[in-house]
Amino acid sequence: MKADIVIRDRVDALFKIDESGANSPAWLERAKWHFRVFGLDALYSENAAVEMVQRKHLFRLTHSIKGAPALKQELAFEAQSRSKPFLNAWQPALYGALALNQEFCEGGFEKIEE
Repeated sequence: MKADIVIRDRVDALFKIDESGANSPAWLERAKWHFRVFGLDALYSENAAVEMVQRKHLFRLTHSIKGAPALKQELAFEAQSRSKPFLNAWQPALYGALALNQEFCEGGFEKIEE
């Protein structure tokens, strides 16, 4: 699973299959089929939007007290922590992408729609 963060007038998380992590061609095709048939890209994006709204205050608090580097570190830790039980879940992908997005860590989180 892979997420891309897009920041314009709001913050969006877009999800897709991480083809580089495919175990086999059959696994990759099955994952693509699930994404398409069940509309997982839209479902995960909606779930991510709710998650970000719920965590916006915490992002703001961490950033105001410790700055962008601390927020980045916290997001990376969250990605690692959430990947332990469910490696291919949307949550680790979300938090990993947020941690890598410099604009988000420097205050872009303020564009999360509430």
